[in-house]
Amino acid sequence: MKTLQTVFNRYDLGAKGYLTPHELRCALVYYTGHKPSPIIFQRWKTQFGSKFTLQDFERILNSQVQASIDERILEYFEALDLKGEGFISFEVFDSLCDKYLKHTSIEVRKTMFNEVDLNSDGRVTLKDFERLLRLGSL
Repeated sequence: MKTLQTVFNRYDLGAKGYLTPHELRCALVYYTGHKPSPIIFQRWKTQFGSKFTLQDFERILNSQVQASIDERILEYFEALDLKGEGFISFEVFDSLCDKYLKHTSIEVRKTMFNEVDLNSDGRVTLKDFERLLRLGSL
């Protein structure tokens, strides 16, 4: 099992107590399967310097996980925003229910939609949608 400590130790060549930028890149690819973008990597070097401690490694991984969650939320929202309007209307929600939740009554559908529509404007925005997904598990 990959734990932060074991991955950190594996890539901390010479047991220095920190990772060099190259070691950090390798550790991140090993742990996450993704290579960080040069822009993000430069931001980390500015923030942490060129010696990345175990705590720095943990903070970086947490930021990567959060970024991944944010990307998924946006992808899900865009998939439901069929017209690209920046919101999901009740009509669109209702048509999705017709397709995937056929046995749900119109009253239940309205209740579900209204629970997510924070300001009751008849539109589920990305902010509304994000709140819904963060309350549950992704």
